[in-house]
This record gives sequence, C-alpha cells and structure tokens, in this order.
Amino acid sequence: MIRERDFPRRAIFTGLACLAVLASACTSLETRITRPGNRALLDAGPLGQMESALGIERRSFQVPDGPELFYRVVEPMDYGARYRFTRTGDSVHFRFNFANSPDRRTPVDPVGTAVLLHGWSMEGSSMLPWALGLAGHGWRAVVVDLRAHGASSPAPVGYGPREGADVAALVDALRERGEAPGRLVLFGVSYGAVAGLYAAALSDTGTSDAVIAMSPFTNAASGIRGMINGITTEPGLSLRSRLALAYARRRYDDARIDHAIAGAGERLGIDLAGIDVRQAAAAVEACTLLLHGTEDGFFPMESVQSLADAAPRGQLVALPGESHFTAPMRMDWLVEPLARWLEQVADARCPGFNLPPVPQA
Repeated sequence: MIRERDFPRRAIFTGLACLAVLASACTSLETRITRPGNRALLDAGPLGQMESALGIERRSFQVPDGPELFYRVVEPMDYGARYRFTRTGDSVHFRFNFANSPDRRTPVDPVGTAVLLHGWSMEGSSMLPWALGLAGHGWRAVVVDLRAHGASSPAPVGYGPREGADVAALVDALRERGEAPGRLVLFGVSYGAVAGLYAAALSDTGTSDAVIAMSPFTNAASGIRGMINGITTEPGLSLRSRLALAYARRRYDDARIDHAIAGAGERLGIDLAGIDVRQAAAAVEACTLLLHGTEDGFFPMESVQSLADAAPRGQLVALPGESHFTAPMRMDWLVEPLARWLEQVADARCPGFNLPPVPQA
C-alpha cells in the first residue's frame, strides 16, 4: 500500500498562478507568457518510486515536424484509489492513496482510452490521481506532457491550437498502433482543457467519443488577463502570497499587461487575441462536457457557457463553491460520476451529467 500523502495545493493544479507572480525583476511578464515553468506532482525520486510501484510506463512520440511528446501509460486496474479533500475556512487539503498492494490489484475489463492533459506550467504527473481513478473503471490512461512542459521537448507554446495538433497526432498514432483501444475520451484541465478541445476539433471524425474540459478559457489573451487578475481572489492562498501578488498586480496595470500579451504573441508567432476557443468547440462532434467552479476567479462562468453553447453536443455543469484551484482536486466527488457518464456515452447519444451531492468530509 502506498502511504497516504498530503499534497500542497500548489503542487497539484496551480501552475497557472506562475503567470501572476510578476514581481520577479529577472523575468518579464512577456517572457513568463511564452515560457511555462514545470511543476511535478512530486519530486523526481518519490515520483519515480510511485510510478514503479504502480507499474506506470513512460513512453515518447515524435510529432511529425513538431516536438517529441513524453507520456505515461496507466493500465486498467483496481489500484484501490482513495481520495480525501477537506476545506477549513480558506485552507484546503488534498490527500490520496492506493489501498491495494500489488498482490491485491486485479485487472479491470477495459472500456476505452482516456488521454489526460495538464494545466499551464504543470506536467503530466499532476493528472496521475485522475488517471489512476479512471483506470479503476476500465480506462487505459495516456497522460501527456504538453509541448514545452515536463519531459516533452521545447517548442513554442500555442495556447491551444499547437498543443491540440500535437495531441491529435499522438492519438492518431496510438490508434494506428492499436495502443488506444475502445472508446476515446480527451480530459483536460484549464490549459489542457483547451488543448483537448482543439485536439478533438482537429482529429478525424469519429476519433474522439467524448471531451471533458474542466475550467477552460475562451480566448487566449483574455485568459491570460484572467489568470493575472484572478489570482489574488482565489481562496486558499496564504497571506504572504496574497500580499506579494497584490503588489505585483499593482506593478502591472492593464496597459502593461496588454503590451506584454502583444509582445508575447509576436515572440510566439501567433495572435493571442485571435485564439477563439469557441471556434474549436464548434468543430467538436464528440459529446462535450464542461465543468467549471462557481467561484473560479480566473475565467467567468458565462465565458465557459459560451463554449458549451458553441459545441454541437456540449453541456456545462457548474461545481458549486469550487475555484480554479480546487475544482481539479475534487476526485473524491467527481471520479465516480464521470466514469458513469462515460459509460453511457455511445454513438450519437450524449447523456446528461448527474452531479451528486458534495461528499461530507
């Protein structure tokens, strides 16, 4: 059994916050927009030990005329995944463990392949708790490091279209090699949610059966502004962090932020203001489930509703009381109903998502 661990909120899905740490004298905001950092679930040693104990494989794929993508594979199996999320005032804590020792783990009948995509400045390991939970329901999980993140090779980030093209190429290759059996779902968080929508839009018709997009932005430029403006309102930040971020925010007024976004776009060779994720959503033929916290201080609910409206088979489910940081930690609440929803996705039928009551701590 892997002992229960307490993972700091920052270490799970808070990579977007790095864009708001603007006070660094040595790194400009423009540079931060173009160069993501890398934050893993655990330090390299403990992470490697966990992956070895769970039999997680590491692989890579060379995107034609693109970067080399690193990814992990989690086979369908009952790992005995257990999650605990607690909230005390503004503080939140997330813990998970795997109750089944290797001799007690049993294979689960496979139902399909789930491709998991992480947030900005994170890497694939941040999605492993989701991957292991879905694996217990029969999903073979492919956990990707997006371009310029994790162990994937450096390449200009694209805030959606470039990442989506990379993932679409990977999915096509996995399908051709028989390594993505059954139904296929793309599941991304924040930046990864946008990449998933673009991947589904760019893939051949019928490649993806479902897309789960948690906390996506609607436009790259407005999304960057939302990250910067919203970080100081997110619950769970320490007083020290709030003060530092408030100071940094005062240093960068709206005009300077807009200038940095324009400069970053020039560096990347893209028009960040022109990346409209609604266009990608409109091209997704798969069942599209959008999940968004009602307390998300980065991206407003109405913007995510516009994505659901644009998607031909889209639906938005609000997560009461959850923020941009806490929503992706709610595996205790969401793994089971998401697995049930995916079981019901078949052919042309897109079932409604039934959100259960919030579990009691």
